[in-house]
Amino acid sequence: MITVTDPVRLESLKASLSQGNYWAKKAPAITAFLANADWSMKMDSGRDLAWFELGMAAMNYQLQAVKEGLHVHPIVGFNAAAAKLALGVPEAVTLEVLVVLAYPGPAAGLNERHLAAETAPRSRRPLEAVYAANAWDDRLLPAPKA
Repeated sequence: MITVTDPVRLESLKASLSQGNYWAKKAPAITAFLANADWSMKMDSGRDLAWFELGMAAMNYQLQAVKEGLHVHPIVGFNAAAAKLALGVPEAVTLEVLVVLAYPGPAAGLNERHLAAETAPRSRRPLEAVYAANAWDDRLLPAPKA
């Protein structure tokens, strides 16, 4: 992972963000999470754990940042080639996700859609939709897309 705080490099990285992530351009830091299957553990069965390892690292990083009083927001809305160029990441390495780090602050400057999302009650899928005991349960299948 690469955490960017240098103002010049940070601006270069922010230029790769999609328009919908306009709010992230105010952040003082962004961390890039990277992977390469050749760096990861591979099981004898052929399973590659690169993406599992990346996900675990990103989640633990976010938990620690929140513990330290930061707001975090993972995003995939960015031009990966431009972001890799801004960070000097080699071609063989995949930049999978960026995690925006910021201090808590006012919601001023958010558009209507983002302000509504920021202030809406939080909800999660019910436990039985993501968990089964002892065997497969068809409730684990994703809901049909509308």
